[in-house]
Amino acid sequence: MIEVAADEYDKPPLLREVQNIQSHMLKELRDFCESNGIQYFLIGGTALGARRHLGFIPWDDDIDVGMLRADYETFKEKALTNFPDSYFIQTPESESTSPFPYLKIRKRNTRIVEKPFQKIAMHHGVYLDIFPFDRVPDNWFLRKVQFGFVQFLSKLYVRKKVVPQLNQGSSIVPYFKFLLKQINYHCTKYISDRLILSFLCSAMTAFNKKSTEAYSCLFFPSFMVESFCEDVLLPLGEAAFEGEVYPVPGKLDVYLTTHYGDFMKLPPENDRYGHDLDWQEVEL
Repeated sequence: MIEVAADEYDKPPLLREVQNIQSHMLKELRDFCESNGIQYFLIGGTALGARRHLGFIPWDDDIDVGMLRADYETFKEKALTNFPDSYFIQTPESESTSPFPYLKIRKRNTRIVEKPFQKIAMHHGVYLDIFPFDRVPDNWFLRKVQFGFVQFLSKLYVRKKVVPQLNQGSSIVPYFKFLLKQINYHCTKYISDRLILSFLCSAMTAFNKKSTEAYSCLFFPSFMVESFCEDVLLPLGEAAFEGEVYPVPGKLDVYLTTHYGDFMKLPPENDRYGHDLDWQEVEL
């Protein structure tokens, strides 16, 4: 485990409080999944934090959880009606203004605003992300095609929801990009959410009935990074996170190496940051 002193990174004063809420949310998720026979596992920075810090990466501000598609759909169906009332299950079905085509658990009566989404009238509570993992084809070309199509559709869905914002700069480039985003934003209004989500689900699940080698979270924007062979995931292992034990990919070091390379090496100080949050709008 690597310890990082508090003065080694710029830590917003509310960050630890946000992490404490998210730790409790993760325990609620564990209890719900265990009582409903749903398999889940820590991924991304949460899995890295468990391995390297036995908890949160000190500057991280969210929790990432993965589920294989069948468990993801079961969780979504049951959680929408049976998850504890102090939480809001945010999906395209439960909140039409949400720009996220995947599932988030939000803590009611809290507020933590990501700057790109601050103009959207949606639930902005402290959150935990849950991502589906689907089988991807063994053929490399087909993998690229599937990945590219899913990325196109997911970005199209986000652009329908996010009001373009002008990034000030000294050149004409920000204004040109802003104009393109405005055109894109208004044009996508004529495409129904249901159509995009239907195509998106079909593209992501196209190979789930095949006996292919690997699973991938196709929402992740880098090709075959949030991905692993079946024997890297299963059987699941366990890792400590904030004093509790949670499931992780069985070959955790292999998974983390694929994702991060030398995962035990701390990033440069100027790369130690979380999401683009407006900490002035955090309410806990």
